Amino acid sequence: MKPIVDQLSKIFKRERTPEAKVGLDIGTYSVKIIEIGESVDEKPKVLKFGIEKIKGEATIENQAAATKRLLQQMNVKQDWVNLSVSGPMTIIRFITLPKMTKEDLKKAIRYEAERHIPFKVDEVNLDGYILQDNLENDKMKVLLACAKKKFHKAKNGYTE
Repeated sequence: MKPIVDQLSKIFKRERTPEAKVGLDIGTYSVKIIEIGESVDEKPKVLKFGIEKIKGEATIENQAAATKRLLQQMNVKQDWVNLSVSGPMTIIRFITLPKMTKEDLKKAIRYEAERHIPFKVDEVNLDGYILQDNLENDKMKVLLACAKKKFHKAKNGYTE
């Protein structure tokens, strides 16, 4: 049995198109892919979307085969993807923080996360994204996302 890493890494050796982003969700019943680009007015636009059922059980081989079929059907050219993660080892929180730059948020997010997640900060990969920076009292709304490192390494291994 070949590891999923070997199988999927062969699939994604294609030309990169910087204008488009690809999202990949490998589930137990199906694989979903979305390709998003910018429209004329620079707003996100769905360029392609597809779903492929996994034939048989959700083994690594069957998931990789479904991913490959879907990528070929959709003619996706990117050699990288944004991989979805979900479940009890992932957390998303909407938090309010004092207004700061993106650079300062990168530094502060680790300390802010300690107050908002039930895991030790050293055990997670985390990130923050400014959703709204014009709240009252010089505040901003931030999306805080984290996944346990153990879980992230397992999921990331699918596509490395």
